[in-house]
Amino acid sequence: QFLATQAGALGLTPSDLDNTVLKNRYVSEHTGVTHLYLRQTLNGIEIADADLNINVASDGSVINIGSSFVSGLAGMTTTTVVPSLSAISAVSTLASSLGYSLSDVPSVVEFTGGISQSTLLNLESLSLDTIPMELQYVTTGDGQLRLGWNVVARTPDGDHWIDASVDAATGELLRLSDWVDKASYEVFAIPIEGPLDGGRSIVVDVHDPEASPYGWHDVDGVDGADFTDTRGNNVSAQEDV
Repeated sequence: QFLATQAGALGLTPSDLDNTVLKNRYVSEHTGVTHLYLRQTLNGIEIADADLNINVASDGSVINIGSSFVSGLAGMTTTTVVPSLSAISAVSTLASSLGYSLSDVPSVVEFTGGISQSTLLNLESLSLDTIPMELQYVTTGDGQLRLGWNVVARTPDGDHWIDASVDAATGELLRLSDWVDKASYEVFAIPIEGPLDGGRSIVVDVHDPEASPYGWHDVDGVDGADFTDTRGNNVSAQEDV
């Protein structure tokens, strides 16, 4: 009800809020604040990156809202829900467009189905893990939505963790992000000892190539990081609660 009253301030219409799914909800033990994360849908299918988060104080008052919801969904209800490409065809097309040569054939590990046609594939020449796939809508530059297959794959070389969307009709790559990045850190750089001495800065690939030839996050001596958090061969850094 609160979101409906604030739709205009968010650049939305009340009907844009009619079909949302709750993706996550948790309560902070320290503050008592409830954090809600919603995903916008159309025709029962989620819209990629159409997220809204709302933080509610322990007394029920809304603290703040952040939204990337799509406006004007009422005029898009005829958007197709039926893919022309199968999940197997879509993942093969993606591999080709990214320059990967497939030495094996995609196989279905699990098919949950539903309107999003949730599928789990095995394709070892593209991903170290099984590949989750499901239908989603993707916004385009002209403000329209296109039906696509969402693909998440961790490449065999360990250099990329791909989150991509492939057009479910044409195989065109609609969106692509890589969850793997260079080793960058936000630090109090020497000689700064802490926040009272100066500000933080971003440093990239600062490991000593002789002491840590594979970087700070490698513990087995094989090329490729074993961790993507603050664990590694030199230190285990974590919040002390």
